[in-house]
Amino acid sequence: MAARPDVVAGVKGPDPSAALQPYAERVRVESGTDFVVVMSRDAIRYTHPDPTQIGKKFLGHTEDALAGGVVEEDYTGTLGPSSRVVVPVTDRGKVVALVS
Repeated sequence: MAARPDVVAGVKGPDPSAALQPYAERVRVESGTDFVVVMSRDAIRYTHPDPTQIGKKFLGHTEDALAGGVVEEDYTGTLGPSSRVVVPVTDRGKVVALVS
């Protein structure tokens, strides 16, 4: 998901939540995961299965993903305990957002 051109365009567009929330929810449902969160570099959520969490700070670690790597962790977030991965969304080699 993080590598899709439409996700890159969505995070760079005027309203990332409007562009990405329907797609993130479709991916979440089709993949059977508990959440798909697209967030800014500052870890502000653009998407979340609970829409009241959009615009709030992601709970978890993002530092390695911001550096272009991958975060794998067990963490208790807004939906309870989870095993999660955070990866960068890149545009021409620059990290422009994150996906968990």
